[in-house]
Amino acid sequence: MTHKIELFDRQSTQVLIDAVNRALEQVADVYDLHWLKVESAKFSPVDIGLKITGKTKGDMSVDGVSLNEIGKKFFLQHHGLPERFVTDPFVMHGQEFVFDHTESRNHKYPVIAWCEAEQRYYKFSVEEFTRILEDQ
Repeated sequence: MTHKIELFDRQSTQVLIDAVNRALEQVADVYDLHWLKVESAKFSPVDIGLKITGKTKGDMSVDGVSLNEIGKKFFLQHHGLPERFVTDPFVMHGQEFVFDHTESRNHKYPVIAWCEAEQRYYKFSVEEFTRILEDQ
């Protein structure tokens, strides 16, 4: 079945992103990747750019614990937050988020969390993240 997109707008871009993500799931399976997806898109009426990101199933680890897990535990301990949020989801505005990682180079919004419902990452400041977790 053929579909025609004459101009890129929000709706047609989202349709295209969904189609590309479905195709990327198959590519991820073929190459045994943890995930592969469209992270963001930029478009004008006549052109589009997609940023694709992915992750291998392998993860650098120390004594069987991934470096990402160690970094998340350190961050939570450093800010006096419960370690259960290394894996447990937290809720904000009625949506579930999972603490994914920190970006130490981003001083304003170093906390990165994944929202499964919207299939995208969100950035949080340390203060905002601390307030959210203290209310859980």
